[in-house]
Amino acid sequence: MSFDRTRATDASRDARASLEQLLVGAASLPTLKEIPLRVLALLDDPDVSLNEISRTLEGDPLLSARLLRLANSPLFARGQRLDSIHQAIVRLGYAEVRTAVTTIGFIDCVGRDSRAFDMREIFREAVCCASLSRRLARDLRKGSASSAYLAGLLHSMGEIVLGLCFEQRFESCVLEGRASMVPLSEVLEREFGFSAAEIGAHLLGRWRMPEEVVDAVRFKNSPHRSPRENSLAEIVGAAYRTTRALGIGLEWPGDSAIDWAPRAFPVLARASGDEQGGPLYLEQCRKDMPALEESLEILLPPAGRCRTPLLS
Repeated sequence: MSFDRTRATDASRDARASLEQLLVGAASLPTLKEIPLRVLALLDDPDVSLNEISRTLEGDPLLSARLLRLANSPLFARGQRLDSIHQAIVRLGYAEVRTAVTTIGFIDCVGRDSRAFDMREIFREAVCCASLSRRLARDLRKGSASSAYLAGLLHSMGEIVLGLCFEQRFESCVLEGRASMVPLSEVLEREFGFSAAEIGAHLLGRWRMPEEVVDAVRFKNSPHRSPRENSLAEIVGAAYRTTRALGIGLEWPGDSAIDWAPRAFPVLARASGDEQGGPLYLEQCRKDMPALEESLEILLPPAGRCRTPLLS
């Protein structure tokens, strides 16, 4: 049987149109704020000045305050207390500013209350997965470390959108998954007609995220399907499994039967340079968690009163 390229293209176009129709009907889709996007664009410019980045950040007082708090935290403080965003950028360095702005931009984008799940645990998992994705990209010398961080941070965007924007349908899926012991991913795909990964990737495409980030989110559970050479999908998938093996993340229906660590070991072993090195690499990641948790508490907004979530 010959491959019909026209039919495949038409099917792909129809799928995108159906996904777009689903999102158009969503209630209050998350949107990225302007200033974090402008700062990230400036950081991509090799000729940008420190003053220009400072001025742009000062346009968002809450973002600036959290960066200044991070710079004055025990993680980065070296004696003198800083009181300007200019000084904070110098102390943190551009790479850390990029990480912090990306993380805060994501948190502020999706940080509204949800009955479906505990948003602070969503953030913990996202930041841990992002940090591990960046670490694996560096150790495996595969792709861009900053793109790996972004893909890891946004890997569960599909589940987040469904939980925030289709709250009643999402809750029904959670309850059905619990009652039938069927993985939530399968229940969601039956209910919405697309996998959560496809939905998340489509939204990231709307946001004009880099194609390698969109690809990694779309194929994180099936990296062999990615058409991209040096796809980050395998890295993001392994980072997520490592995150879960470290005890971080929501317990989705169907997860209790999964032993996460062995599923991460093949990629962790390659990153360690030792075919038996997966368990040791996992333990090294575990030792880094306290510092990661400390920085996350600085970047998160204050905990407020919220409804008891279905998933926590």
